[in-house]
Amino acid sequence: MKNINYSQLEVISRRLTRAERAELVLSKELKEISVGLILGDLNVRKLTANSLLQFAQGDVHADYLQHLYKLFGAYCKSAPKTIYSAPDKRTSIW
Repeated sequence: MKNINYSQLEVISRRLTRAERAELVLSKELKEISVGLILGDLNVRKLTANSLLQFAQGDVHADYLQHLYKLFGAYCKSAPKTIYSAPDKRTSIW
């Protein structure tokens, strides 16, 4: 089994008030990092009213994932989780 570290960011599960929306502002640095992640290895899925942002990295990149969590932790619903996956049955590729 291969270890894969996941971090799921589901930003707030209810509608925000106008005051809460005003407080929820990303710095210029975090906006730039977000764009780079979206262009790279970030998976973005639109759920109902919110979007789910998900990273999937191998154990070798656990430090990278922890660094991203430190940057975006205030916007995270939970800490990164380790999930053990098996290779694809058809191709035997992790």
